[in-house]
Amino acid sequence: MKAFTRRATAAWDIYSGPHRISGTVSVLTDPASRPVCLLPQDDLKAVRATRSAADGSYSFEKVKAGTWLVLGIDDTAAYQAVAVDRVITQP
Repeated sequence: MKAFTRRATAAWDIYSGPHRISGTVSVLTDPASRPVCLLPQDDLKAVRATRSAADGSYSFEKVKAGTWLVLGIDDTAAYQAVAVDRVITQP
């Protein structure tokens, strides 16, 4: 497990920076808690994952400036995953 942790940390270092990406997950019109993944638009490697809060909010802190793909996954299997591309970081 230590080797995996080191590899994941090293990979994350090249994607870290002073910016953030945040948003809200909803199912139909209701806020929902679901897994959310963050991938850089240029190489599509999943570099961060989180779960949105009960109010649907999520945030990825300390990411480098650039364009990202945010992927929301419905772990209840009722709906397909939703991708939002060309998400720009916030200072």
